[in-house]
Amino acid sequence: EPEMVKELVGVIVDHHPVHAYWPEAFSGQGNPPACASMDGKVGIGNPGGSCKMCPYNKWGSDPSGTGGKACKNMHRVYLLRQGEMFPLLLTLPPTSIKPFANFIAKRVVGRGKRSYGVVTKITLKREQNKNGIAYSQAQFAVVGELSPEETAKAAEYAKSIKAITRTIGVDAADYATERQTNDVPFDGDDEEQPF
Repeated sequence: EPEMVKELVGVIVDHHPVHAYWPEAFSGQGNPPACASMDGKVGIGNPGGSCKMCPYNKWGSDPSGTGGKACKNMHRVYLLRQGEMFPLLLTLPPTSIKPFANFIAKRVVGRGKRSYGVVTKITLKREQNKNGIAYSQAQFAVVGELSPEETAKAAEYAKSIKAITRTIGVDAADYATERQTNDVPFDGDDEEQPF
């Protein structure tokens, strides 16, 4: 059963872009993508190759006519919560990638920190697209800093799990998360929505 919470708090021990392309419309089946990229740069599968040059990674390539991309650009965030041994995997949809990038650049790296050196709070905020459809967008805030000793331990932990986190394949669950957050109308009255 899914865990319903108003916010997630923990240390981001890894994060990276992932891209996935399904030639058919999402049907809810667990089909793997025809092409996937674990770094947002090189796709493996059909069509494969450079993501930057791929026609499916261009705005307007989505066959639904929304002006989006046929290739789904997502960003994975691994959040280690207090008292847990393994991080929680969050797959951010396209609508939450820019807020995350701004958070990392301005609130973390811009202050001389790394993502594993601060405690991050993640909430959802109501937003609306140009067609008037409401959706939830992830919001990020620094709510604490780790001590130098804790940061050193977190850095070692982050380094040790990258061999695993960077090899977890993209599947339909990633896409379903993206569609739920991005395409399904917002159905709550609160500014912040539960995960």
